[in-house]
Amino acid sequence: MCALFTVVTATYFTATKNYNHP
Repeated sequence: MCALFTVVTATYFTATKNYNHP
């Protein structure tokens, strides 16, 4: 669960970063 949460957070953060600054 902890690992999954980390992966989801990292993915979401990356996606948001790319969306804000492509």
